[in-house]
Amino acid sequence: MTDIVKTLSSVQTPAYIADEALLRQNLAALKAVKDATGVQIIYAIKACPLYPLFPIIAEVLDGSTASGPYEAKLGHDHFGKEVHVFCPAYAQSDIDQLLAIGGPIHFYFNSVHQLHKFEPQIRAASKDHAIGIRINPRISVTKYEKYNPCRQGSHLGVPIDQLDTVPWDKVDILHAHALCENMGADSALLIQTIAEKAAEYVRRVKYVNFGGGHFISHPDYHPLALIHALNHFKAEFPSVQMLMEPGGAIVQGAGYIVAKVIETVEVDGVKTAILDASPNCHVPDVIKTDLQLPVVGGDEDTKNKPFVYTLAARTCMARDLWGTYGFEHDLKEGDTIVFKDGLQYSLGEANWFNGHQRPSLGILRVDGNVEVFKSFGYK
Repeated sequence: MTDIVKTLSSVQTPAYIADEALLRQNLAALKAVKDATGVQIIYAIKACPLYPLFPIIAEVLDGSTASGPYEAKLGHDHFGKEVHVFCPAYAQSDIDQLLAIGGPIHFYFNSVHQLHKFEPQIRAASKDHAIGIRINPRISVTKYEKYNPCRQGSHLGVPIDQLDTVPWDKVDILHAHALCENMGADSALLIQTIAEKAAEYVRRVKYVNFGGGHFISHPDYHPLALIHALNHFKAEFPSVQMLMEPGGAIVQGAGYIVAKVIETVEVDGVKTAILDASPNCHVPDVIKTDLQLPVVGGDEDTKNKPFVYTLAARTCMARDLWGTYGFEHDLKEGDTIVFKDGLQYSLGEANWFNGHQRPSLGILRVDGNVEVFKSFGYK
């Protein structure tokens, strides 16, 4: 992996760089699940809306899922195939914009009230549009409580014990979401829960969408648990098409954030390398979840490392820190720092805090060439 630093050292920084070979490796894991079960898998755009990657992802996946009109249009224009969209509360302008996109849209509603409010307009627009309702399956298995859609008092989805309030004659898709970076046993638990507790409603719809958060491409994910659960579900409900909508599983580990060392300082015995990339600006999850991204050539275990540095951003936020790492060599101005797993939930959350440079966007192709296709400036 240290060769990647040399390969990316000439890239204008900061930059998000996707790795095509690693992306295809992730997609192969998802394809294996599709082939073994018949489940359709759609891409959650919010994980990484880097649309030049969409043609690669579309070689394997069956469509895209969005959180509003802009993502839906991005999926329609650049991904093709099916477009699904869920929002906890649509404004009338959202529905109008979505209907104006032109192709069939699968609308998912968060409440019975919104379903009643917009279903007539959607049905009148086209018989090809599908209607879904999100349910809360009441299982809490996520490791981050702030990302737990089934937490106590959650506003997300109709509780599974209140499904008799749903007008199922108006619903095509039952949508259940409960996961966030979960492993195979939790995926299976969600599927089993729907089969056991919502069976009478499953039999009234055409599709069941088991949501996102299935971390299928992660090395600790055991796909056989998922495959077994999906095949059992298919045997019990043979007329229902199964769907899943992971996002992170497609792009996890499949790209980098490339930065340069601008300055090094030492205060109170702490050495700090100040970079031109900022976690607060460019990967807010680092700040929100105390995440520490791995660094090529850097070790989070600093014991027995001759050079230890805290990697910091050059914003005015005092705790805008990437973390502390041990290195085999001293850091100096101009050195390239490459963070791994730099794609998922970074580009879509990036901001202009302090007016600092937004990362340029590029792809490391399978042939070793780096293609940078967009940079951001003042305008």
